[in-house]
Formats: sequence, C-alpha cells, structure tokens
Amino acid sequence: MTPPPRFDALPHIGRMNRLDASRCACCIRRTNCREQVWGGPSPMGSEDNWTSRSHRTAVRIGTAILAGEHPPGAPLHKEADLAAELDVSRNTLREAMKILASKSLVEVSPRRGTTVLPRERWNVLDPDVLDWSTTGLRDGSDLLEELLDTRAVIEPAAAEGAARHGTPADKARIRAAWEVMQSYADSDDIPAKVAVDLDWHIAVASASHNRFLVSIMGSIAHVLGEHLRHLNDREGNYEGNLANHRRVTEAIEASDAATARATMVLLVAQARSDTRRL
Repeated sequence: MTPPPRFDALPHIGRMNRLDASRCACCIRRTNCREQVWGGPSPMGSEDNWTSRSHRTAVRIGTAILAGEHPPGAPLHKEADLAAELDVSRNTLREAMKILASKSLVEVSPRRGTTVLPRERWNVLDPDVLDWSTTGLRDGSDLLEELLDTRAVIEPAAAEGAARHGTPADKARIRAAWEVMQSYADSDDIPAKVAVDLDWHIAVASASHNRFLVSIMGSIAHVLGEHLRHLNDREGNYEGNLANHRRVTEAIEASDAATARATMVLLVAQARSDTRRL
C-alpha cells in the first residue's frame, strides 16, 4: 500500500495551520510544552536575554494561573518573594506581569499588589493564553466542554456559509483536504492526522467568507488542534468520524446549506461523544 503523502509537503495545507504548527509544534507532537519553554535554549539564542526571561516568566506564571494553581481573586506572592521563588530579578518579574496584565489574567495595583482576575475577564482568544490552556484539554477541565460548546455553535454556521458562499476554488480545497484525511485512515501518524484534520476545518471556515467565523476559527486553531490530538490518541476515533467529514464536504459541493449545517452538527456531536469516552 502506498503510504499517504507527508502533510507538510502538501500545497493545499492551510497557511494558518502551518503557522500554528510551527508556533507550538511541541504540543501537537506530545512533548512537554512547559519543559520545552523552560529547559531548552531561549528563542533569542541567549538564556541571559532580559526580554526572553520576562516572557518565559510570564509563561510559567500564566500556565500556573490557567491550571488553577492561583485561583481568581487570589493575590500572588509579594514581588520580592515571587522573584526569589522563580529565580528572576524584580525587573524581569515586573515585565512578566505587564505581559500577563495585557492578557487580562492579572491586575497590578500599587496598594494591593498583583491579583488574579476573574476567569470571565481573561482574554481566552489570545494566542498565548490558548497555548497555556492546552493542559486543560488533557485533565478533564471545563475548558474542554467550553471548546466543544463553541465548536457546536461556530462550525455548523461555517459549513452552512461554505455551502452558500464557497467558490469553486474553496470547494476544491475542502475536497482536497478531505481526500488527504481519507488517505490517513488507519495510519499511526497522529501529528499528520491532526494537521490534515485541522486543515479541513479551517478550509470549511474560510469558504464561508464570514470574517467573524474565519477570525474565531483562526483564534482557536491551536487549541482545536490539541483537542484533535487528544481525540486521535484513541484508536478508531479518527476513522469513526471520517464519514461525517465526507458528508459535509459533499453537501458543501452541492451548495446544500441545510444538509451541510445538519451534518456538521452530527460531526461535532460525534467528537463530543468520542471525547467523553476517553
């Protein structure tokens, strides 16, 4: 049997998907993202780079906040104590707190110190916040249910829009993505399965020509990819939902908006059912 093509060599794999994979490929490959950030060389090539240390410190604190180690409303340790705990200078810590404040994770007050903000104020569509949240997709937290709820709203609308407004080129891209997905049936290459599956979903959203839907899908692409990786860890989940992907593809090609929406509802419902069996 001829092996499926490498997903990163395919011309129709979406630009957004490639950028996302390069930004945090370690999450898709199941290596430890936090260890990669803290144990490896700095992105700037120097562990002593102040800006790099500030960002790494923000990653460490932000990940801890999103993991529930610092609950909303709780004050963080005093600056001197936290700097000593993290083994960074106070200037580095202050810059890290500015990063976290810009993402609405914390509020810094001269009198009250630094406090974790309520969850509803967090900028959950910020790419970094989504990156730091991916542990929640593996530990059964509410984040996973919220992602599935979001998919249940966004993706049927995107499929309907693609059927109504997709161009021949859009539909060809969706068909090509589906065919590559099909070629990976029964493959044990989980990263490739995740990439081609994600590309299909992004292609459908792009074909809707709805700027809000496209923007939302682009924002959640990374965390969606991690969810797909989580699903595909269980043998048969990928193959079990291929028929729904095919039916959505065919409905979009036929400009059948009602069927495209209804079938995408079934696809996301199957993903929810598969998730609950993990």
